[in-house]
Amino acid sequence: MNIRSTIVRILSMLVFCFAFNRAEAVDTSELIRASMIEKIVRFIEWPPWTHEQFTLCVIDKTPLLSAIQTYYENSSINDKPVNVFIVNNMTEFNGCQAIYLDEEQTNDLADILKIIRNQPILIVAEEKNAVLLGAHLGFFIEDNRLRLEVNRKALTNSGFKVSYHLLKESRIVD
Repeated sequence: MNIRSTIVRILSMLVFCFAFNRAEAVDTSELIRASMIEKIVRFIEWPPWTHEQFTLCVIDKTPLLSAIQTYYENSSINDKPVNVFIVNNMTEFNGCQAIYLDEEQTNDLADILKIIRNQPILIVAEEKNAVLLGAHLGFFIEDNRLRLEVNRKALTNSGFKVSYHLLKESRIVD
């Protein structure tokens, strides 16, 4: 299976989950959304690091928190065990390799960017146009399909290298 078909399949599964009855699909839909972080990270290369684990930081009020904790329990990213770290205040982002922001938390993006200052911490936001505000990756629904936006300039400034295959399937915003 080639990379393009893998990405298309993953995105199709997400759209399929949103089509279910909301009462039946909330848990499955949330788990699939949580899994997208791991699927996308496969296509991003971090600068060399010495951390023993991959720390995914999630702000404590995130509705997707329980799905993220469930999905990443006993899993690994980039051959490192995943630690889901619950952030209670903005000063706790040191040690994160990735930060997940939901739609409401995107309002805090400017403050988060000031705190992390181009460190190699991937910012994944679930908000259309969040990449215009400085997030590295943004998910949104358009025409009943899950879409991905990539801020190539922000990724490069933070020291990340992005696979051509991911860029090919994304809307690129610089």
